Amino acid sequence: MKLIYVKNYTYELVSIIMRKMNKYRDYSEEEYIVISYGLELLLNSCLKAVIYLIIGGISGGVAETVFVIFFLAVLRSFSGGYHSKTDIGCLILTGILIFAPILIAKYLPIDKSLYEACFFGALIIHLLFAPQDEKYEKKKNKKYTILIYK
Repeated sequence: MKLIYVKNYTYELVSIIMRKMNKYRDYSEEEYIVISYGLELLLNSCLKAVIYLIIGGISGGVAETVFVIFFLAVLRSFSGGYHSKTDIGCLILTGILIFAPILIAKYLPIDKSLYEACFFGALIIHLLFAPQDEKYEKKKNKKYTILIYK
């Protein structure tokens, strides 16, 4: 069995899975590419979610982790930005985006006005730097989303 490199672990895992699947059904090149890409996206998302939920469970914040993952996923579907160059970089940076607000809220008591300032500041930063598929969208077509908070 081939050693799985940490740099792009999902690509390596999907390659192993696809080789085994291809033994039972000889996929065309197009089918192989499409199925590999879909499996890579699914595996990447599932592995990250499991890792984040385990970390949330260990830190005693599963509900908060689920809450932040849900709203981060919704926000990312509407925002622009860039991808990390590696899977592990994405895992770490997304983990920071998930757990930083949880830890700050847990250990740093803040009043409502500071909370609102942090919320809008984080929102602006996220809108500027959130990932998007830059391969498929031109930068001039970048979408901005404005959320109104009461």
